[in-house]
Amino acid sequence: MATPPHASEDGAPAVSVIVPAYNVAPWIEETLRSILDQAGFDDFEVLVVDDRSQDDTAAIVQRLAGQDPRLRLLRNEGPQGAAGARNHGLAQARGEWLAFLDGDDLWLPDNLRLKMEAAKAHPDAELISSDFINENRADRPLSHSEWPVWRQSLLPHWASNVGLPPAPDEPALRLIADPLTCFLRDEVLGNTGTFVLKRARVLALGGFDTSLEIGEDVYLWLQVARHCAHLLFVHQPLMYYRYHPGSLTNQGYPAHAFFAEKFYRMLRASDDFSEYRSYIERRIVYALTTQNIYFRKCGRHADAIRSSINIIQIDTWRASSWRICIASVLGQ
Repeated sequence: MATPPHASEDGAPAVSVIVPAYNVAPWIEETLRSILDQAGFDDFEVLVVDDRSQDDTAAIVQRLAGQDPRLRLLRNEGPQGAAGARNHGLAQARGEWLAFLDGDDLWLPDNLRLKMEAAKAHPDAELISSDFINENRADRPLSHSEWPVWRQSLLPHWASNVGLPPAPDEPALRLIADPLTCFLRDEVLGNTGTFVLKRARVLALGGFDTSLEIGEDVYLWLQVARHCAHLLFVHQPLMYYRYHPGSLTNQGYPAHAFFAEKFYRMLRASDDFSEYRSYIERRIVYALTTQNIYFRKCGRHADAIRSSINIIQIDTWRASSWRICIASVLGQ
């Protein structure tokens, strides 16, 4: 095999892949094999951080680690959530680059090769992402043959930034200028499992915020993007994002909207993001509106009114804000 891009002279791997795992025994072996079987690039380590699972997750990982020296099992002393588990892996990581994959998702075989080739072609890059396949929600695990899927880049906000998927004979790499504005104006162009980032930058920012149970990854991507002139985007699906019952993103209520309000308010209070205030406030209003719709649907009258007042405090002069408030007061 050719020398991998970014191979280190001191024996450290080019990429550290961090996999937080909690009660993912049905999926973890398939997830790890999708990493270990990467094609054309093998200069990486895999750090699985077991967050004190109550099933056979750790035993499965330990068995696989005995078969491949690139894989290591780390265990938290007590449950720390996704942010704490990723930070544990970050503390042990040795690679110049970091990649992340949740314990129930999958990489396609060319994921790391294409992203490291992009990094080699653009030595100043710190942030790389790609398209991914987003499995539709289901109330049971689905076999691959049953997956109803949607290519994320076909969504309007994504397509407006990355363009149409390239033809087979066209280059797949896109350079997205000013990624923070793009992320705040439209949508973050990636998923936890699509991003590859410089470890030094993530360490400088302090890693993942453990006060966020959900959305800690998006919060970190936004902070990293603040320091990047461009995003390298590989315009082809390189990951499967899988929903399953019990996952944090499949809770039956808009959990992301509650945590998004929190971290966008944190950004709004930061001097480092002052020039992006208008974009951030739109995001807060969007999160509050999602909460408000949920409260009204559930008959939580007082909460609906409270959220509508919060909307008006930020977006006072927009007619839609007052319509939401009136509907909340009337219990509609």
